[in-house]
Amino acid sequence: MRARLGIAAMGAAAAAAFVGELLAALGEALAPVYDRLVFLVLLPLGYLAALVFYLLEPILRSSRLFEPRPSVAPRNPEADAALLREIERNRPYVVGALELLVVLVLVVIALLLLERVVRERRLTLPEGAEVERDRADGLSIAGTLGALFPRRRGRRGPPREDGTEASALRNLYWRLLALAERAGHGWRGIAETPAEQQRRLAAADPRWALAMPIVAAFEDLRYGERVPDRATVAGARAAFREVEAALRT
Repeated sequence: MRARLGIAAMGAAAAAAFVGELLAALGEALAPVYDRLVFLVLLPLGYLAALVFYLLEPILRSSRLFEPRPSVAPRNPEADAALLREIERNRPYVVGALELLVVLVLVVIALLLLERVVRERRLTLPEGAEVERDRADGLSIAGTLGALFPRRRGRRGPPREDGTEASALRNLYWRLLALAERAGHGWRGIAETPAEQQRRLAAADPRWALAMPIVAAFEDLRYGERVPDRATVAGARAAFREVEAALRT
């Protein structure tokens, strides 16, 4: 098998050399014929082009379409000087406007990139897993721009009164918080429960122990979802009046 492959390779090499020599000889023989053929084809075309130009020359000379025209209208040197002075006078404004435009574009691009970097929090998770998303205030463009200006602190308002015992109890507890803030104890903290605040107030001033019925009823409503009845609301109102009267003395 290897001997056959060797013989085939030697035959292919010899044939390639023979074909190369044959093509070279054929090219040398056909080159003069090709040149002669091209000459015979192009010569009549040249004579034809000369004939067409000879016939159209009078028409082209008499026509005004081909007359040379000045490409630039002549200017007055004084007008040119005035134009240069105007350009020099307006150059600072034009350059300044372009600089402001470039800075504005760069700022917008930077804010967009910042927002994308903050929001694109990519995590590699197994299939089927979910990531809890939470609101991140101040990370969007609106939040970033809003943080540059001072915010007016909103005033606390009482809960909406709809005539139910639950809304009446919420208003009583809100009035209790407002009373504690006016007394100098501050509003209830975010991480502080109503009972923890009431114990803190009672430790600072024993008179705040009278507010226990209001706080207990409010915790039952908020955490236990226990709607108060009229007797509970009446007891809370009586306790609020006792706290107000005790603080006045």
